[in-house]
Amino acid sequence: MYRMLSTIVLAAGFLLTPTTTQAGHFHKQKSADCCCVCQQKTCKLNVDVKEVEETCFEVECEDVCIPPVRFWWECGPSKRCPKVRTVAKLVTEKKTKKVCVYDWEVVTVCRNCYQNLRKVRCHELGLNQDATPEQIGLSMPEPVIDPNTPTSDSGLVTVKVTAYSEQKNAPKPAEGIASE
Repeated sequence: MYRMLSTIVLAAGFLLTPTTTQAGHFHKQKSADCCCVCQQKTCKLNVDVKEVEETCFEVECEDVCIPPVRFWWECGPSKRCPKVRTVAKLVTEKKTKKVCVYDWEVVTVCRNCYQNLRKVRCHELGLNQDATPEQIGLSMPEPVIDPNTPTSDSGLVTVKVTAYSEQKNAPKPAEGIASE
């Protein structure tokens, strides 16, 4: 009895102990698939609309006449009337509908390092700071979770979304270039 109770308490202790893991925590070497500055990976969400063919089922009703039962020894006209019954038929139809498809992709440059890298590339190419990412040869990382954003009581994290705009009044990225 004592042994079973101690095993249950020990198992509950392991289950209730909070644990955290970090990618690359044990291996600190630089790899080609991490950000070249801060060694972090971020996730990029790709949302696409796709047309999917769907099979739908419908019911068609049809009225049929069922003649009365007639035995071989009966002669002449039938004394009973036929019965009308409604028969339901299952009909299939193919329809197309639009569905959102979500695809996550690992991005190797985080947003903070991206802004610094953007400034360096603009300076190297002699372009204005308002140049689009395509003009300077960079792909823009998508929204990532802001580490300074507080979590709610349920443990959910609020996602801070920032996007670049090609308008003239668009906000400029933060000033400062990362030093080596």
